[in-house]
Amino acid sequence: MTLERLPSLLHPVEGHLRRLARTWINDGADGCRLRYGDEVVVIDGRCDEDRLVSAPFGGLLHDWHWEVGTDRRNTERVEAEADLLGELAARNEEVGQVAGALLESGDQLLAIYDLARSSLSRATGAERRRIAVADALRLTGASCAALVGGEETAYVGDDAVAARMLPWSGDSTRTAMRRVDGVGDVAIRPFPDRADGTLLLASGPDRRFTTADLKLIDAISFFAGGLIALERMKSDAVRGALIERDAETAAKLAQMLLPRESPDIDGLDVAGRCDPARLAGGDFYLWIPTGDHVVVAVGDVSGKGLGAALVMTMVVRTTTRLALESNIPDPHELFRQLARHLTDYLSEAGVFITMVIGVYRRDGDTIRLANAGHSPVLVGNADGFANLPPTAPPLGVMEDMIADTVELPFVPGDVVVMGTDGLVEQENAERAQLGDEWIADHIAGLAGDPACVVVDSLFAAVERHAGDTAASDDRTAVVIRREKSSCTN
Repeated sequence: MTLERLPSLLHPVEGHLRRLARTWINDGADGCRLRYGDEVVVIDGRCDEDRLVSAPFGGLLHDWHWEVGTDRRNTERVEAEADLLGELAARNEEVGQVAGALLESGDQLLAIYDLARSSLSRATGAERRRIAVADALRLTGASCAALVGGEETAYVGDDAVAARMLPWSGDSTRTAMRRVDGVGDVAIRPFPDRADGTLLLASGPDRRFTTADLKLIDAISFFAGGLIALERMKSDAVRGALIERDAETAAKLAQMLLPRESPDIDGLDVAGRCDPARLAGGDFYLWIPTGDHVVVAVGDVSGKGLGAALVMTMVVRTTTRLALESNIPDPHELFRQLARHLTDYLSEAGVFITMVIGVYRRDGDTIRLANAGHSPVLVGNADGFANLPPTAPPLGVMEDMIADTVELPFVPGDVVVMGTDGLVEQENAERAQLGDEWIADHIAGLAGDPACVVVDSLFAAVERHAGDTAASDDRTAVVIRREKSSCTN
C-alpha cells in the first residue's frame, strides 16, 4: 500500500507523519511506517522486524499501527505519538462531520473550511497560540477568546469581557460551559494533556452559543491542541536527543580514562576489559607502572549510569595520582589515602565503592593485595583457584579506613583474576547466576593461556549464559598472569 491509498481519516495527518518520520530518522531510527493487518505503508527509511516498536492508533483508527525502527526504550514516545495522531485524525473527522451537518449554514461551512486552511498548522510556538486565539474569535463570532497555560496567556477581543472571563480559567481541568453576567456564555475547552493549555471563549452578553458554535469550538480546540502537542513532542524529542548525546560524550570520556594497552612488564602478562550495562557505568580497572612496581586495581561504584561513571572518573584520577606519588606503593597505604581524599565526596554523592588493589614488584615472586569489600578476587593456577575475602569495608564507609594487605606467592603459572559482580551475578532466562565457583573452575582450565584469551573467554562464557537476558550490571575483569622473565634461563 502507498501513501496515496491511505484511508481518508489519515489524509489530514499525512504531513505530520512525514515530519515525525524525519525527526525519528534524525534521532537515529531506522525508519517509520504504518501497518494495517498484513499491509505496510513505509513513511520513510526502512524498518527491521528485529528492531521495531509498534503502537496502535486510538479511536476510529484502532486497526492501524504506528511503527518505528528504534530501541525499546522509546516505546513510550511511540505510543504517545500513536495516541495523539489517532486523536488528531479523529478530530479532523469530527470537523468533517460538523461540516456535513452544517451544509445549510453557509457561514458555518465557511468557518470549517477556513479552519482547515488556517496558518495555524504552519506556525510554531507563541505564534501558534496567538493564531489559535484569533481563529477562535474570528470563526465563532465570540466577543473574546483566550488561551491560558503554557508559556503565556493570550487573548483577543473585548478587554472588559476578558477581565471577567479569565478568572474562569481555574476551572480548566474539564470541558465546561458557564453563564457569566456581563460576559454571556463562557466555553471552557482544555487541550490534550501534552498541549498544556485551555481555550476559553465568551459569547458576549447579548448572545448565546448554539450547538453548532460549541461543535466548532470543540473542533478548534482539538485541532489547535493537537498541533501544539505534536510540536511539544518534537521539541521534547530534540531535547532528549541532545541530552543523550551529551551523556554519550561524557560516557566516552569516562571510558577513555581506562587503560587501552597492556603494560609492558617483563615476566607479567596483564589484560582487562570493561563493558558497561548502560551507556555509562561505574566499573573501572587500571594498571599503573611506578618505577620497580606496577599497581593494578579493579573497582565498582554503587549504582549505574552517568552518575556512577562521573564518580568513577574521580576515583581513577585520584588512585593514579596517589600511586604515582608513592615511592614504594602499598595497597594498605593507597587505601588509607583514598579514604582520606574521597570519603566526604562519596558520602555527599550517596555512593560507596568496592575495590581491590594489587601491587607487584618487577621480578618479584609475591604479590600484595588488599580487598575493600570486593568480589570476585580469585588467586590460583591450573590446580585451582580460591576467592580472596575482603580485608576492609568499601570505600566511602569510613574515613579512617584500615585495609590489611595480604602477601601471596606469585610465581610463573600463577594467576590473579579481579572481576566485578556483573560477571558472577549475571542471570539467564531461568534467573540462575553463574557464581564464583563456576568462574573459578572456568579460568582454572585457562590458566596457561595468555591473559587476553582468559578475559575474552570469560566474557564469552557470561554472554552465553545470559542468552537473551540483558546485562543486569556492568561487567569488568582484569587478569594478571605471572610468566617466566625473558632474562631467566
